[in-house]
Amino acid sequence: ARVARERMAMALRGALRLTRPVAQAVHKTSTGLVGLKVDVNGRANLIAMQQQLLEAVKAIPETAAYRQSVEATANYRLKVATEETEEEVIE
Repeated sequence: ARVARERMAMALRGALRLTRPVAQAVHKTSTGLVGLKVDVNGRANLIAMQQQLLEAVKAIPETAAYRQSVEATANYRLKVATEETEEEVIE
């Protein structure tokens, strides 16, 4: 009986090893940060937040280095989020 249990345990470990990458390919289940849930609409929310940021930063003078830096970063993030659909590439 002990040998049978050990064989079953080894078979299950092998099966779990094969299914783990498949599950990760389907969708993200964890952010890796305690208490922070995965945003299922992450791409759409990222696009909306970057657009809001670009609107908000218009209150700062165009010549300000801070505004130029924020605009460059937000525009880069928007470009990536709109051109790519895979979560791993966007992250």
